[in-house]
Amino acid sequence: MVNALTSTLKRAKELAHKRRQSPSTTHVLVALYQGDADVREICLELGVAESALLRSLESVYEERTNAIDLAIERARKLAAALGVAEVAPLHVILALAREPRCAANISLQQLGISPEHFGATCLAWLEELARMYASQFDVPTLRATEPQPGSTRAARGRASRSELAGARTRRSELASDVLASRGELTAQTGEELAAN
Repeated sequence: MVNALTSTLKRAKELAHKRRQSPSTTHVLVALYQGDADVREICLELGVAESALLRSLESVYEERTNAIDLAIERARKLAAALGVAEVAPLHVILALAREPRCAANISLQQLGISPEHFGATCLAWLEELARMYASQFDVPTLRATEPQPGSTRAARGRASRSELAGARTRRSELASDVLASRGELTAQTGEELAAN
């Protein structure tokens, strides 16, 4: 993941340079969208298109000069708190959603996306991925579990498309549960989640 994170940061710097701007967390968000399928799917699930993110680069908000470094450090801490050794793109966008003073967070708000809802959705995805990982591997010994003989999963060694589609549905349900437990689920967000 270090290489993927490095390439994301490089892409963010290229996006900023191309627009004659200083790199910001909004550039990181766009680079993550363009480079990671999970980030792209979460954004699309919440109604954020690439074109809207690119337009948000036209008015990048002022933030601390070390905002990107702080976001990456927070992502590392989030990954560690979730028991993951390597930082994934979902950890980075979760860190961006949780930092109210960063440009990416402000951009999400300007696009009509609640950073809390965005963060809850990311967290639900991370939890679901952890459950899927735990179901495929014997977590204490980190060995693959023995799939049932003759199963499709036994032949492939990974989840099928239908299993992943089910996981996406469970992630939306988990996001609703997280928001509801925090008292942040409104009728509007409930309807939005149900529509997805």
